[in-house]
Amino acid sequence: MMPTPLNEMLKQGETKNLDFVENSNELDVIARSVCALMNSNPGRVIIGVDSTGKISGIRGDANEQMQNIRTFVENSITPKAIWSMSVEKTPEGKELIVIDVPTSPEKPYLSSGSIYIRRGHQVHPATATDINNLIAKRATAETRWERQPVLGLELQDLDGSEVLKTAQFGESGGRRQFRNNSDPASILSELSLSINGQLTNAALVLYGRNPAQIHPQTRVRATVYKSDKAGRELISDQLFEGHLFSVFEGLSEFLQKSVKVSSEFIDQQWERSDKPEYPFWALREGVINSLIHRDFSSISGGVTVGIYPNKIEIWNFGKLPGELKLQDLKKLHPSLPPNPDIAQVWFLRGLIDKLGRGTQKIISECKKLGLRTPVWQTGPSGTTLTFYGTRSRLQPVDFNKRQARIPNMFPPGRPFSLNDYMKEVGEEISKRTARNDLSALVQVGMLEKKGKGKNTEYIQPKLEE
Repeated sequence: MMPTPLNEMLKQGETKNLDFVENSNELDVIARSVCALMNSNPGRVIIGVDSTGKISGIRGDANEQMQNIRTFVENSITPKAIWSMSVEKTPEGKELIVIDVPTSPEKPYLSSGSIYIRRGHQVHPATATDINNLIAKRATAETRWERQPVLGLELQDLDGSEVLKTAQFGESGGRRQFRNNSDPASILSELSLSINGQLTNAALVLYGRNPAQIHPQTRVRATVYKSDKAGRELISDQLFEGHLFSVFEGLSEFLQKSVKVSSEFIDQQWERSDKPEYPFWALREGVINSLIHRDFSSISGGVTVGIYPNKIEIWNFGKLPGELKLQDLKKLHPSLPPNPDIAQVWFLRGLIDKLGRGTQKIISECKKLGLRTPVWQTGPSGTTLTFYGTRSRLQPVDFNKRQARIPNMFPPGRPFSLNDYMKEVGEEISKRTARNDLSALVQVGMLEKKGKGKNTEYIQPKLEE
């Protein structure tokens, strides 16, 4: 985890989603805190900080103490659930242990035989009313699309090797232990992918040999377009189907082949330099989010990846959870997966690492390459994540002397008109010539054009926006 998000957590103090525990040997306190978050709100427990936010840090071997905590919490809390732990360093060099607790569907959870909930920033034993509410929430969870049975689906219809991989990765990564890691039926039952002997929709999506036969919305389309406006001129167009891991692997290979290393203009000098066009880790994270967080319940619940000359768009059918707003994706936010059974399998496979922090890392990785901040948009037709590439992709431009001076004439973020440009050029040029200069730069994404006719303005985008 990067220092800035850790600092954000520490500065905000204890909340309904965040608990501080000062000493790593307070194992019962830690287990109760994790249990309360599982029953109340997804969140985090930070160990090595007192209730006022004062940082004491972990004394001794932090990794060894983290393993002790992991073993105790796993043995204390029932039923089994997913959560992650990591050792994090403050900017001052002190080590803390952070426990990420995502949405947990098997409520109520017990710690050493008792049920706990979180009220405000405190942990309390659950009352009879609390317990009834938790049971009602669990009943609602059982009706989710991913928990519904698929009539006629048998174990041989699934890729058993992928089921075994899930248990193996989960155990080797210290995320979860299984009663029998060599029996697919037992593993599926423990993951709630088989309920009363009946395989669920989630099992089909995750491991089915041919899920599109029953649910065509599991197919994913990836397209490379010739221009920035979707049209008939396609460079490449491919359909991916199969279980979710197969689709992800195919999409990853498609992106690696389609996204090139291209020329970039450094800072505001527009000097050409070869760089990767997009951070592949960020693209991978965007694809994972679209694959596992979409609304599978709708026949329209698909995913598309569109690669354009100057951007990449990843779309999935579905909205953000009601508790989250678009602006929350740019800061610390709780993990609220709409398909928690599918999400927990990807966590066990190591494909979801820091729950709830992936969107921040996407932004960070893009900034490292000097790219604009990606943009998330959501609406009735679904959610779209747009990555903006280096400004010269596929359409390099040889600047004339006038164009090369634009960064000094008009700083990023400052709009200017055609007449402003002609005035700053300092030489006699026609409006047609000036318009051609600016249009060429708009075409390669180095300027943006806003408005029409006399109200037309141009602007050099800010890299950090």
